[in-house]
Amino acid sequence: MRRRVVAGVVLAALVLPIPTTATTADAAAEPAVPGGARIDATARIGGRYADPPGIRTNPCAEGEQFVSERSQDDAHTRARTRIASDGVTEALWQRFCVDPETGRRNPTTIFEWWIADPRPEDLVPALVGMIEDYLDPPQVEWPNMSPEHGWLFVKVPMDFRVNNLTPITVTATVSNSIGTATASATATPDTVLFDSGEGGGATCSAAQATEPYVARVFGACAYTYQNSSAIAPNGYSFTTTTSMQWAITSAPANPTIPGVLDTFVSQDLAVSEVQAIVTCYGRNC
Repeated sequence: MRRRVVAGVVLAALVLPIPTTATTADAAAEPAVPGGARIDATARIGGRYADPPGIRTNPCAEGEQFVSERSQDDAHTRARTRIASDGVTEALWQRFCVDPETGRRNPTTIFEWWIADPRPEDLVPALVGMIEDYLDPPQVEWPNMSPEHGWLFVKVPMDFRVNNLTPITVTATVSNSIGTATASATATPDTVLFDSGEGGGATCSAAQATEPYVARVFGACAYTYQNSSAIAPNGYSFTTTTSMQWAITSAPANPTIPGVLDTFVSQDLAVSEVQAIVTCYGRNC
């Protein structure tokens, strides 16, 4: 699954001086991915596990014993559990009246329902399906973009950063007459992929995409354009795509869920040809 947002950045081309460069040896702060958000999805998922109306209604005549229980194994050969079309395990529930002297059931009082059996492993696929609703497209910034004109520069490593890299955990606890179960699914920012629109791209980790920007040091999340956007089909800007890959885990673990989900955003970026006078180069600048 990929969630898409298209964002336009109005840019133009101009010949401007470029900032001086230094090596990555001056990089300072350790990367820091923000702490996670927890979302309780019990209200969304709990209805599937609700007791059906009437399982506790007592229809017994005076002197009869009322029984409402999960169906137990007996002489019958019929199944007591089944897998529903949505993959949830269901158990057979019975309600009836018994003659306490003979132990026989009153056949006119026997009612049966299939009730969802709360199992953590059954909750996980639904939670993973819900977690997609909470994953936003990446919010991309270009810290060494021209602040005056809003364009990038050719032949210079252009840093990019992603702001909204917050792990998301969706949890649920469901209960009914059969039992209780709790499960969770977590999406953790993992990898950022940038498609430049001119044929190249860049890949970096989520941690690197949140590193503080150091003006004199090009970070791991950077791309160097080889051409100005004058060669783009529209003659003005490259259509770029930045994708965020989220690693998906669950408790309990479930090998059937997707290991990765993607979100992405498209931006139209102009890249300017530049003329530069390099006055300093290296770590001692």
